[in-house]
Amino acid sequence: MTLGFSIENPALTDEFHQNILLGNHDSLKKFLNNLKEEGIESIEIRILRREDEENYQNAIQLIWDLGMEITIHGDISGPLTYHNFRELYPSMDYILAHFEKYQEKLVMPIHAYQAISDNEDRAELSEQTVEEFGNWINLIEREGIPLYIALENNRAKSSKVDPGDSIDGVMKMVNQINNRHLGICWDMGHYYSNLLKEANISDLPNETINQLPDSNFIEKVYHTHIHGLNEKGITHFPLTQKESLPLETYISALRKTGYNNTYNLELTLSRWDQEVTVQKQISNTIKRLREAVIT
Repeated sequence: MTLGFSIENPALTDEFHQNILLGNHDSLKKFLNNLKEEGIESIEIRILRREDEENYQNAIQLIWDLGMEITIHGDISGPLTYHNFRELYPSMDYILAHFEKYQEKLVMPIHAYQAISDNEDRAELSEQTVEEFGNWINLIEREGIPLYIALENNRAKSSKVDPGDSIDGVMKMVNQINNRHLGICWDMGHYYSNLLKEANISDLPNETINQLPDSNFIEKVYHTHIHGLNEKGITHFPLTQKESLPLETYISALRKTGYNNTYNLELTLSRWDQEVTVQKQISNTIKRLREAVIT
């Protein structure tokens, strides 16, 4: 059982200092040490784009030096021509060169191709995603990289055409590829948000809706994004309120499958009311997750 925490990429740059993205700590090292004391053993880089000019090398090495592992929130957009995985994902060069000294495998949660134009066809975006990840996996297998892609279920948005904004959509793409290097990132907050939307519930209800995804979906989960909803139903908030997410129901279902990867918190600290005690909210959120996982 590993608890993880996403840190947004601006906070991983060398010149970045005190900010809400560091939980109001004045350095990344202090934030990481605090998270480690709370039981966090894995840090997700959110997001590492394929041609990102920042490689976050110092931050990544610091995470490893503190005895923690990394996961990488990836991005499908990038070069369409490549001959090996480092050409495909140039910003992962440092990680690929060094990760085996610190961890056995790499997990990459990632979104499907999306579009903001209504003229885009959902089925076509799905096929493009399947084709692209098929190409990635060919390289991963050829080069023997222990990298596992986890296709994320997204929140349904009227502003986007996204083949991954439903459980069925994600399952369809994963099943089409049908390869051990591709599984699912269960974004629990997105899933719960979509459930409420389907029930025409705009504000967070006092009693959680405990409906689960299809068991075939849960059995294919390689990674998790865990966050609560606030009283207006906005995602990526803390789990301090019981009604923010049916966390215990979701974790129980996942554990029954034998899941032994990371339970990763994906909180967007900049969305929170600046009057709240951020460190306390983070601590209480980790505490609730830890209790759900070990109970």
